[in-house]
Amino acid sequence: MYRVVKTGYIDMAHRIRGHQGKCKRFHGHTWKIELSLSSEQLDTLGMVIDFGEVGDKFFKSVDMIYDHTLVIGRADAKALKAECSLGPDNENLTLDDFRRALGVQGSSLEALGIHAVKFDLTAETFAKHLFTEAQRIFEGSGSTVHVDYARVYEKLHPTESYAEYTSDSSIAGTLTLGEAAECPACSSRLLRIKCAGCHREWSPKTFWASGGPKID
Repeated sequence: MYRVVKTGYIDMAHRIRGHQGKCKRFHGHTWKIELSLSSEQLDTLGMVIDFGEVGDKFFKSVDMIYDHTLVIGRADAKALKAECSLGPDNENLTLDDFRRALGVQGSSLEALGIHAVKFDLTAETFAKHLFTEAQRIFEGSGSTVHVDYARVYEKLHPTESYAEYTSDSSIAGTLTLGEAAECPACSSRLLRIKCAGCHREWSPKTFWASGGPKID
């Protein structure tokens, strides 16, 4: 199995609605995004995929949508829509009032760098979103490229903190019964497990998550 990893950086602000600490306030991070792709075979140039293609198809899109933005999560977006509607005695601002106050009348909120998403953004949910987008881009019909994981670093200094999203199929989807492979995240050896009774096949991750072997 061949594997390539490419990283990129964006600056983005968000908040975690319902958080009991400072993260309930809007705050920003320099987010490091890491994407791992693999293939059992190389193309005619001897590559899994050109790093430039990964940048053009994935990272440029991420940069265009999210870099230097304030991201509004699903719950906050619903609340903002309600708060900005014209209330009794005109006490609440409309979105047009908001645009006029910022001198951008007629512009969309995206033009202000305010981007609403359909999920409540944390490092974990962002990693899942990026993983799903990468699958849509790179795992099309006829493609030999497989998305291993998307990793999102929310904190870089003084220590790194990250969240990662993968899937069972990312780990065991290309294995045949009894074939060993390496975990895309930590390089540990993996083996697909098949039940002799119901013939269901398990990845080690789901096997142990379901309680592991039952011993009488």
